[in-house]
Amino acid sequence: MSNKVNQGQYFYPVRDANDADKVTLIPVSKDFYLNFNREISRKRKRLQRSGECRCPRRMLWKCDGNCDYCRYYTPKEPLSLDAPASDDSSISLADTVAADTPLPEDIVADRELLYALFHELEQLDDRSRRMCAVMPAVSEREASALLDTPKSSLRYQWSKLVEKLKKNLKKYR
Repeated sequence: MSNKVNQGQYFYPVRDANDADKVTLIPVSKDFYLNFNREISRKRKRLQRSGECRCPRRMLWKCDGNCDYCRYYTPKEPLSLDAPASDDSSISLADTVAADTPLPEDIVADRELLYALFHELEQLDDRSRRMCAVMPAVSEREASALLDTPKSSLRYQWSKLVEKLKKNLKKYR
């Protein structure tokens, strides 16, 4: 038997009102088929990507885009934080989500580092303290103009100052 029997004809699937699995193919014009088939395909592909449409390829000819009555449609359950995280029902998804709040130990460590940094900055001479205030805020060219120092000298002094602070605050890392 030849496959060219229905070539050039376009059909639109219409679901039976009583039996959702029964589909009747109605001949339609090419324009009607192209417009509606495009919309149906978009919807089906979107649902397939999300895992809701599980229609096998051999049954795509039955797809009319009305997924609520299709036997291959499985709506996704909304994800709940109270749902069990695994087979062990004592642990929920909410228990496995990391909190944004820092741990008390991290807060204490940051506070100690900050106090140590303030102490180190107090030990610096006025020029170094001024360099610490200016360098992060402006470009090297502007900093060299503000501090009245050649750019290359300023870059060397800044690197030495940063190296000294890193060495003195090494135990807080």
